Amino acid sequence: MKKILLLITAVMLLTAEGYSQAPGILNYQGVARNSVGNVLVNQNITLRLTIRNNTAAGPTVYQESRAVTTNPFGLFNVQVGSPGASGVSGTVTGVNWAVGAKFIQVEIDPNGGSTFINIGTAQLASVPYSLFAAAAGDFILPFNKTQNDNGTLFKITNSGTNSGSTALEGLTNSTAGSANALIGTVTSAAPGGFSAGVRGINNGTGGNGIGVYGSQAGSGWGVYGTTPSGIGVNGNSSSGTGVYGSSNTGVAGIFTISNSASTADALQANTSGTGWAATITSSNATPSALRTTGGLRFTGINEANNRILTSDASGNATWKDAAAVGIVTGSGILNYVSKWTPDGATLGNSQIFDDGNNVGVGTITPSERMHVYGGRLLVQNNNPITVLPAATWVDEDVRINSGDAQLALYSLQDGLSSGAISFKEVDGTGALTNQWAFQRRTDGSFDIGFGIGADPGAATSVIKALSNGNVGIGITTPTERLNVNGRLLVDNSPITVLPAAMWSDEDIRINSVDAQLSLYSLQNGVGSGAISLKEVDGTGNLTNQWALKRQTDGSFDIGYGTGANPGVVGSVIRTLSNGNVGIGTTAPTAKLDVAGAFKLADGTEGAGKVLTSDAAGNASWQDFIIPAIHMSAASTTAFVTVPPSTQTNITTQWGALDEAGGANYNPATGEYTIPVTGYYSVFLHMEWNDPAPSSGADLIFGQITVNGTGVARSYSSTSIAGNIPAAAHAQVERNFNAGDIIRFSANQNTSGPMNLVQNSNACKFGIHLIHR
Repeated sequence: MKKILLLITAVMLLTAEGYSQAPGILNYQGVARNSVGNVLVNQNITLRLTIRNNTAAGPTVYQESRAVTTNPFGLFNVQVGSPGASGVSGTVTGVNWAVGAKFIQVEIDPNGGSTFINIGTAQLASVPYSLFAAAAGDFILPFNKTQNDNGTLFKITNSGTNSGSTALEGLTNSTAGSANALIGTVTSAAPGGFSAGVRGINNGTGGNGIGVYGSQAGSGWGVYGTTPSGIGVNGNSSSGTGVYGSSNTGVAGIFTISNSASTADALQANTSGTGWAATITSSNATPSALRTTGGLRFTGINEANNRILTSDASGNATWKDAAAVGIVTGSGILNYVSKWTPDGATLGNSQIFDDGNNVGVGTITPSERMHVYGGRLLVQNNNPITVLPAATWVDEDVRINSGDAQLALYSLQDGLSSGAISFKEVDGTGALTNQWAFQRRTDGSFDIGFGIGADPGAATSVIKALSNGNVGIGITTPTERLNVNGRLLVDNSPITVLPAAMWSDEDIRINSVDAQLSLYSLQNGVGSGAISLKEVDGTGNLTNQWALKRQTDGSFDIGYGTGANPGVVGSVIRTLSNGNVGIGTTAPTAKLDVAGAFKLADGTEGAGKVLTSDAAGNASWQDFIIPAIHMSAASTTAFVTVPPSTQTNITTQWGALDEAGGANYNPATGEYTIPVTGYYSVFLHMEWNDPAPSSGADLIFGQITVNGTGVARSYSSTSIAGNIPAAAHAQVERNFNAGDIIRFSANQNTSGPMNLVQNSNACKFGIHLIHR
C-alpha cells in the first residue's frame, strides 16, 4: 500500500461568541494533505482527537472520534465536544483548564475507518477563555494565595436582616481531634498589642449583641482559650462585668490547676478600689455562700501565732489574742478536770480525775465509771441521782447485790407525798422528752403512768391497781378485776368472750367513738387475715360461709364457699390496693369492673334511656338528648362598606351573638371552628343598601366558605332582570368534621364601594348541629 503522509494545519478558536455562557465546544480546523503535499479534496476521513493533561503523554482528560469530509481545498472543520462524535470519554467542560498545561493529540484514518495514524501532539498555547471564565467564579480548592496589602484582602457583606443572615461560615465534617471549621492566625512571633487571630465586633450600643459567640451542642466547651504562659481567656469591661459565668443546673465557673507540683493559685481576685476583691453570696432560702476542702489563710488582718478569728458587729474579721476576747488559759496535771483557780483568772486542778475510761473523786485510780473514795455520797431531798452501769453488768443500769435484793422507797404518811420509780427519756441535748412512772398514790393505789413533764406524779395513769385487787387499763376507777377502756389486741391466740345478759344478741361489743377492730397477719406472703361468717346445721356441721379476707397480695375479698377454710372461698367482690373494685372478676382494671350484667333501678330507668351524671357525679337514667351546639348572629352592629372588586370577611361587625356548646367562635377573625363531627345546617342572609348594578350575576353576593373554599352564595336582595336573582339567603346542610373553619364574607365586583344594610334582620347567620 502506498504510504500517505497527512499534513494537517489546525487552528483552535474560542466558540463562546454569541453565547451568554460557554457551551463547552472547541472549534478545530485543519487541511488534509498527502505525503507530497497534495491536498486531499472531497474525501471522507475519520479523526480521533485527544486532550492530555500536563504533558504530551499525560493522562487523557477528553477524547472523541468523528467522521468528516474535506472540501475542494482539503479543508475540514470540527466542533470538539459537539453532538455527533463517537467513542467519547469525558467532557470539554469537565476539563480543569485553570490548572496545568493542556496538549491535543491528532490521529487520522484517511479511509474513513478506525485504523488511526498518530499525526502528533501539540501544546495548547493558551487556555480557551470562555471555558476558563466559566469556572473562574468558583474557588479552586485548595486555595492559598499571599499578597502584600495594607487593607483587607477578603471581605464580604451580607445585607440580609434576618436572624440567619451570616456573612461567612466555615464547616468541617471531620470527626478527628483538633479539627477546625475556621482558623485565624497572626504569623508574627512578635505581634503588636491587641493583635488577634480572631476578632469579633458587635456595633450594638445597647445591652444586646455579642462580640464573639461560641456554642457546643453536647457537654464540650463553648469557648476555649489556651496559651503557654499568658492569659487563656481575658475579659475586660470599663463599667460592666469583665467575665460572667452562669449555669442552670451545673457549675457556673471552675478554676483548676492540674499540676500537683504547682505552687500557683487556682484563683486570684484583686482590686485597686475600696470595695471587696471578692463577694460570695447565696440567695437560697437556706444560704450556703462558701465551702472549702482544705485549709484557709487570712492575712493582712493582724495575724500572729496562736490567735483566734473574731468579728465586729458588721462581720469584719480580725485575728486577736484569746485573752483579749475573754478566753481564759492555764495549765494543770494530766487527766485532772480543770477548775477556776482562786483568783478566777486562770485554770488549775480539781478533785475530779478522768483517765479516759473511769472517773474518780478522791482517787487517781478509779475502777468503775464513777468511783468515790474517802467520803460519802449524799442525795438530798428532791434531788435525783443517775447511776450508769459498769461494763460487766451487761444490760443492767443499777445492780443491788444482797441475799434478797430489795429496793425500798419511803415517803411520808402525810397525804401529800408519794414514792415513784421514773424511767425518763431525753434527747441529744439532755432535754426531757417523756417518762414512764411506777408510783404509789397517796390514796393507796398504784399507777403505771406516762407523761412528758418532769414530775412523776403528773404522769397520766395507763394502768391503775386498787387495793381491792381491781385493775384498770385506760380507767382510774376499775370496777372489775380487769376493766379495759379502749381496744383489746389479741396476738396469735384465740379469745373467747361470753356475753353478759345485758348485751342481748351481741357476742362482742366494742364501745368507742369510732369502734374499730384490727386483725394482724404476718407479712410472709403466706398468712392472711379473715373474718368468717359461718353457718352450721343442727348437728354443728358447716353448711356454708361468707368470708371477709385480706389476700397475701394486698387485695381484699368478699367471698362465699362451703369449705371450712376462709382462704379457699370463691371471690365475689375483689378490691385491689389501688382502689379498683371487681365484681365477678379478681383482676379489676377500673374503679368498678363488673364481669356480667349491670342493673340500676332507682326509679329513673326506662327503655332506650342512657346513664348520665350530674355535676357531682350522681348517676341516673335519662332520655337521650343530642347536645346543643349552635352559633348565630342576628344583625350587624357597625356600618359595613365593601370596597370595589374585593371580598370582605365580616368579623367584629356581627351583633347579638348567641353560642352554645363551647367557645368556638372568634369574633376578631369571624371564624367558627366546628367542635364535633356531625351533620350541620349553616345559613347566611345578606342584604345590600345601595342600588344593585344593572348586570352581572357575580357582581354582588354573600358567601359561605369552609376551610377557605366557597360552598354557597346569596345574591342581591333586589332582583335585576336577566342577571341577578333575588336570593339574599344562602344555606348548606352537610357533614362537617371537627376542626373545619366556617367564615362569612361580602363580595362585590362593581366600580364603586357598596354597603350592607344595618338592622336587626338584614344581615345574619346561623350554625346548628342537627345530629352527630
